[in-house]
Amino acid sequence: MKGQKLQAVDFFTYLGCTLTVEVNIDGEINNRIAKASGGFGRLRKNVWECRGLNAITELKVCHAVVLTTLL
Repeated sequence: MKGQKLQAVDFFTYLGCTLTVEVNIDGEINNRIAKASGGFGRLRKNVWECRGLNAITELKVCHAVVLTTLL
């Protein structure tokens, strides 16, 4: 790259996905589960414990935040 050599690495993150030298997606799956779990936990106070939201709204939020991150 512009005359500089790039360092070889075993893994790196590109657009939110962890790419590895090996053809193994276990690390990526674990990473996505952890991110989705964190997103679900952050919604606890504002969504899951909010008495003003109905179940349909909660499901839409879950789909938009948690499932999108997971998938």
